[in-house]
Amino acid sequence: MRTIAIVNQKGGCGKTTTAINLSAELAHRSLRTLLVDLDPQGHCAAGLNVPEKSIVRGVEVVLESDLRYHDSTVDDMLWEVGSGLKLLPSTVQLTRFESADLGMDDRKDRDRRLERFLAQIEDDYDFCIVDCPPAIGWLTFNALRAADETLVPVETGYFALRGAIRQAETIASVVEKIGRPLDFFMLPTLHDETSTRSENILASLRTRFGDEVVPTVIRDHESIREATSVGQPVREFAPNSEAASDFAALADWVQGHEQTEIALERARRRKASIQAQRDEDPRPPVQEPPPDAIREFKPDVEPEVNSRVADLLHRVKTSPDQEASAALITQVSKSDLDRAKAARGEDVPLVVEHDASPRFGAIPNGKTTIFRQPVSDEIESISVTGAFCGWSTKGTPMALNAKEGAYELVLELPPGRHEYQLVINERPPAPDEHALESKPILGCAPHSIVVVEPARTTSSAK
Repeated sequence: MRTIAIVNQKGGCGKTTTAINLSAELAHRSLRTLLVDLDPQGHCAAGLNVPEKSIVRGVEVVLESDLRYHDSTVDDMLWEVGSGLKLLPSTVQLTRFESADLGMDDRKDRDRRLERFLAQIEDDYDFCIVDCPPAIGWLTFNALRAADETLVPVETGYFALRGAIRQAETIASVVEKIGRPLDFFMLPTLHDETSTRSENILASLRTRFGDEVVPTVIRDHESIREATSVGQPVREFAPNSEAASDFAALADWVQGHEQTEIALERARRRKASIQAQRDEDPRPPVQEPPPDAIREFKPDVEPEVNSRVADLLHRVKTSPDQEASAALITQVSKSDLDRAKAARGEDVPLVVEHDASPRFGAIPNGKTTIFRQPVSDEIESISVTGAFCGWSTKGTPMALNAKEGAYELVLELPPGRHEYQLVINERPPAPDEHALESKPILGCAPHSIVVVEPARTTSSAK
C-alpha cells in the first residue's frame, strides 16, 4: 500500500478536493483505495455525501487506541463510498487528540498511531490518501510519519510562491524532527490558464522547485464546486469535464512516477518498526484483542479546548443561576460552544436561547448586520453579494478595519433569513466558511444564510 499525505497549512488551496477526487479516480481504476480524513471539520464525509449525523465513531478512535493487531471493530468505522473506495471519516472529537491530555501513561508514540493502524491493513489496499488539517500539529505529524510521499496543493495565486517556499521549509523542519526522509511534491491547483499572472506564477514554481512540482495542473473549474455542492467526486458528477480529465492526469502521474529510494526506504523502515512493536508484545495475531483495545475514549479530566472555553466551563459549573450560566455561554463563538458541549459531559445542562455571536461571518447587531472576514495575505479584494445587490457578480465591497484585523461591511437588513455569498479576488461567488448555516444549491455553490431576528420590544413598568 502506498500512502500519500495531502498537506498544506493554508486553507482554501484544494486539499480536501484533491484528496476526494484523487481517491475516487484511483478507485475507478480498480485500485483498492482508503481515504483517511484527519481534519476535525470532516469535509471528506460532506464531499462524499456521508451524513454527518450517521458518523458515530471516526479516525479519532484509531488514534486514541493502542493498535498492534487488526481489530474487526475498526471495519465498522469505514464507509464504502464507492466501488473500491472506503472512507475513514473524522468527527469533531478529533480536536481533543490535537490539544488534550489523552491520559496516556506513555505518550512517546503519539505521532505513530496512524502509522501503526495502517500497517495492520496495508495488504487490504493499494493506496491510502490522507487529508490533513490546515495546521502542523499531532495530526499532521501522524500523517507525515505514516506517509510514503507528501503532496502539497498550491494555489497559483498572487502569494503562491512565497507560501510554497514557507510550506516547503515547514514540512522539511517537521520531517527533520521525525527523523525520516520523505518525498515531497507540489501540486498546482485552482489554476487560471487564461491569466498571465497565474501562468507566470506557475512558471516560477517550476523554476524554483523543479522536479518537486507535479507536471499536471488542477485548473479552476466551476464543475469542481458544483460536484462538491452535491457530495460527489467530479468524475461521477461530470465525467467528461475538463476537471475530471485534470484529476485523471494526476492519477496517471501518481501511478506512473516511480517511488524514489527515499519512499522505498521508508516502507522498509515502517515494516521493521511495526515488527519491532509486535516483538515487544508477542501476543499472537490470532488471539482476540482485549476488550478495551478499541474503546470510546472518555478522559478522566476535562480536555482543555482552549483557555477561554476552559474558564467558561468552570464558571458555568460553579454558577447556581441557570440564566447566568446561559448568559456566560453566549460569550463564545458557535465553534467554541460545540467544543464546550463535547467537553462538558452530561453533568452541566447548557441552555442557550440563541447562537453565540461569532467573530467572523454575518453578525446581526440590532438594526444592522455586520459582515466580517479575517484579513489574509491571499485576499486582494472581497465583497458580499445577495438579494440586496441583485446578486451582482461583483458584490458590495468590504472595507479593511485595521483595528479589528478584518474586512467589514455593515448593511441594514430586514428581519428574516437572508442568503449571501462572498466574492473573493473577483472569482465566482462562494459560500462563507464562517457562516452558521448554509443552503445547498443544485448546480451552484451553496448559499450562506444569516438570520436577522425581529427587534424586541419591552413594555415600561407602570
